[in-house]
Amino acid sequence: RTTYANVACNAGIRVYFTRQYFPSYGWVCLDEHNTACVGLGCAVDRKFPVADNLGPGLRQFIDADLTEFLAGATRIGPFSGGIAGHYRPDALTADGVILIGDAANQADPLNRGGIHTAIESAFCAADACKHALTVGDFSRATLSRYEALWSTQCEPDWRTSEIFM
Repeated sequence: RTTYANVACNAGIRVYFTRQYFPSYGWVCLDEHNTACVGLGCAVDRKFPVADNLGPGLRQFIDADLTEFLAGATRIGPFSGGIAGHYRPDALTADGVILIGDAANQADPLNRGGIHTAIESAFCAADACKHALTVGDFSRATLSRYEALWSTQCEPDWRTSEIFM
């Protein structure tokens, strides 16, 4: 991924799926300050081994698909990234602790996208924290409400993605 400033567009979030990048996908997330985070995500498993260096793929994505979108913008961040593991933590809560988003490895198992799952987990965590504040108890037992909410809302999607992978 990398970052661009002064992007003259109101796109919000864009995702690009093409045969050229399959099983990868390109994405752009634009914030309210017209700063865009641009990246290339890649499904990784035995059938789709990750390339040794995704940097050239990201540069190709930017040059081929984002020339007009990024016209006049300035790259302000380095090319960086890493591989997100696919595992399920033993617990998402402990006394006084709730793990959400990347900290809980809640990226989508199918596409490794994490923005939507981070937002969903934050919503569940907010509910659990509100309950903990109301009862004045931040024990793992009380915060486990978060794990129950997460499981109810997201478990079917997670399992479906695992089956596809």
